Amino acid sequence: QEKYELALKEIENLQSQLNRTKTETESEIKVVRETAEKKLEIALKAAAKELEEEKKKKTDDTQKVKLALSNERSQRQHLEKELDRYKNSSQEKLENEFSKTKTYQEKYELA
Repeated sequence: QEKYELALKEIENLQSQLNRTKTETESEIKVVRETAEKKLEIALKAAAKELEEEKKKKTDDTQKVKLALSNERSQRQHLEKELDRYKNSSQEKLENEFSKTKTYQEKYELA
C-alpha cells in the first residue's frame, strides 16, 4: 500500500513536471514566434522604405529592389526555419517527458 502511494505521488510529481515543462515550452514558443513576427515586420518595413526611397529618386535600378526583396525573403525563410526547429525541439522535449511519465506510470501499475 505504501509503495502504491509513493508510486502515485511520483506519478503526480512527474505529471506536474510535464505540465510545467509544457507551459514553459508554450511560453518560449510564444516568445520566439512574437520575436520572429517583430523581426519580419521590421524587415518588411525596411524593404518598403527602401522601395519608397527608390521611387522618390526615380531610379530605374531594379536590381536594388530585387536584392532588398530577396534579402527579406531569405531573412523570413531563415526565421521560419529557426521557429520550426525550435518548435520541433520543444515538441521532442514534451514527448520525452510524457514518455518518462508514462513509463513510470506503467511500472507502478504493474507493481
